[in-house]
Amino acid sequence: MLRTRSIRSSQPPAFLMNIIKHSALIGFLFFVLAIIYTFLLISGEIGEYTKIQENALLAGLVDERWHDINKLSQLLEDLGEIKNNQIEIRNFIFDEFVKMRVEVYRQKFKLLPSFKLNNTSNGENIYGIIRAFRASPVEAILLAVPTTSIESIAVALAFADYAKDQLYWSRDLVFLFVDGGTTQSADIWLSAYHGQQQKEGIELIDDELEAHGGTFIGAFGLDINGSVFENVEVLHGMINGKLPNMDLFDLAVLLTEKAGAIPTVHKITRARNHFNFRGAANTFLNGIISLSFNELEPFTAIYGRYGINAVTLRANKKHSGPISIDLSDIVKIIEGGMRSLNNLLEKFHHSYLLYLIIHPHRFVPAALYMPLFGLIVAPMFLPTLREWFLLNQITTKTTSIFPSIKFICFSHLLSFLFYILQINLFKENILINLFIPLIILFLIFRIKLNSKNFHFSRFVINLELLLFLGALSLVHFPLTLILCFVLLPIAIVGLSISKSTSFLCRLFFFIFLNPISLSLPIIYYRLCTSITINKCWNNLTLNLIEIIKSHLFYGSWLFALLIGPVFAICLCQIQILFSIVDDSKIKKEEDEEEENIENKELKSDKEKKNE
Repeated sequence: MLRTRSIRSSQPPAFLMNIIKHSALIGFLFFVLAIIYTFLLISGEIGEYTKIQENALLAGLVDERWHDINKLSQLLEDLGEIKNNQIEIRNFIFDEFVKMRVEVYRQKFKLLPSFKLNNTSNGENIYGIIRAFRASPVEAILLAVPTTSIESIAVALAFADYAKDQLYWSRDLVFLFVDGGTTQSADIWLSAYHGQQQKEGIELIDDELEAHGGTFIGAFGLDINGSVFENVEVLHGMINGKLPNMDLFDLAVLLTEKAGAIPTVHKITRARNHFNFRGAANTFLNGIISLSFNELEPFTAIYGRYGINAVTLRANKKHSGPISIDLSDIVKIIEGGMRSLNNLLEKFHHSYLLYLIIHPHRFVPAALYMPLFGLIVAPMFLPTLREWFLLNQITTKTTSIFPSIKFICFSHLLSFLFYILQINLFKENILINLFIPLIILFLIFRIKLNSKNFHFSRFVINLELLLFLGALSLVHFPLTLILCFVLLPIAIVGLSISKSTSFLCRLFFFIFLNPISLSLPIIYYRLCTSITINKCWNNLTLNLIEIIKSHLFYGSWLFALLIGPVFAICLCQIQILFSIVDDSKIKKEEDEEEENIENKELKSDKEKKNE
């Protein structure tokens, strides 16, 4: 005997509806859990201690062999006499490599007006190569130095003079002296080294480099100012949120401590056994903001674009207090780092690539910080699901969702056109251009939606927001965390208001919870501390222009994300927030449909009577 076919109800399960009814309370609980979890992450209760997982790197932690302090002092003295003349400095570097009988080459280039905002300028990178003695030059190690720092140049040349006589190198040692210490100069050399096409706005005097080394397995950068130091900052962030393998970061920290200095991470200095919540919180916050917006600091950050693991050691002159290390110790740190990378059997792969540093010896891996993202976005999920159920409860057959699709597509098209316009006019004041679409849409294009389109629009936009944040969190968690703070409040408010909420109430929410208002604390913390409002405005404008330049010339995602999906989602949310919900057309259609049904019934009754 066949079973009777079960009739599936169009209504959602009762327990699910009960959960959705209490979505506000559940969202608040998730918010509290997110705060508690953040405190646990920062306190180190659920973090991990750093450790070198690649044993081959430990070779650099043994006793150093470099002791030629006289050579370092002589180099520093000679460079001090020409420190204000970049041409003489480059010639001095070239001549020193020639004296050492080390391969040395020049890369000359010209920055055209389309690349540099003021005028045409010439540049020149100097690079030397110490060839491997024990193996064929398949791989190489890079040491990058800005030509604006005579201390960094002296350290690099002193180490090169020592390294050229050693027979244990199994990889090429490449010494790059970056013209002006700028990101574009480093990128020009790297793109030529990897055989990429010539960039727009750059004219290379020589189409190709005269000599190449092997594939870079790792790189160190130097940014030294002064001769005596107490701490050394380890800069490890790279473009688009990329991070070097954690073994390289740990190696730099251990070498710094071995030399007698205290390591600094994200501008917070902490000794190995000195850990407290305040320092960890500052390190965490500085790291989130720096990795999100300081993509091109230092100049070695561009190395992430070429898949190179790199860290930069920055040390500034200590004006008071105890003297921990001097330039000779910096040379020993570089020696240890180079020997460690030379001893690697294969490329970095043992340790983490996704992590957040809260202390030089403590970190949070991706497996532990991703639950924080889930707790933050969880309050958005249930209200979004509620919109779908409310949409299904509207049984009007004649109402189309085309108006919703039309204005959503229009907002995305507008953001795309704004993106095209902005990258072609990035020399102008982009803050003014940024507000034009918002003003036009807010004052002129106030849309009318019926109930069905109203719920459908809120469902689609917030679902897009959740999917966008979820995808971005997998590759750039710091930026995702900031975008959650900026975008989710107005999204949650937009889902909480009803069709009958007054216009003044909606305007209040928009003024205090829009992305621009919520970004002000970040802007103040990043750009406006201890300076006037006028300087803050100038800094903001210059930083926004730099964001566009980094997108055009270095492949940064930040501008494309902000003006692409983020801007489009914000426009849609603002439009929905101020939309006019009008069901008169639906009511009219329903009345007409009922009238047609009644007419058909009357007509059929008459036909039956006539028969």
